[in-house]
Amino acid sequence: MTKRGEIVAEIKNLLKNISQSNGYNTDIGQNIQEWRVSAVETILLPVVIIEDKEEIFSEENSIIGKKDRILNISIKILADVDNIEDLRAMVEDVFVCLGANENLSGKVQDMDVNSVEIDVEQNKERLAMASISLSVKFMSERWEF
Repeated sequence: MTKRGEIVAEIKNLLKNISQSNGYNTDIGQNIQEWRVSAVETILLPVVIIEDKEEIFSEENSIIGKKDRILNISIKILADVDNIEDLRAMVEDVFVCLGANENLSGKVQDMDVNSVEIDVEQNKERLAMASISLSVKFMSERWEF
């Protein structure tokens, strides 16, 4: 598995623990996916979609042959909610979960939130979406993906 894949898999595994029985506000951990390519059916909501996006490579690290890297990750929450506070609670659950595991079980040096965007669309049905942008800093071999 690639280094990127390991990071995404660890985030996915952590988010699967989000449930009210584990002390969170919501049960969004029941439906965590990567890079969904088809439309989400309302019956599957809420869903959390993880996407590994742009990766920035820095100059060579002081450790010969190593590079510092920053991977940008998007976590999208799609939900059919009657109250926007319900979506905010889902975002808070993601923050609490990942904030308690900032180094992703030792896989990364640091992880931070860049931004959060919340939007609601109303067509036939009301669809709320939150997009959380993360930066994950880690070190790897020079030519490792």
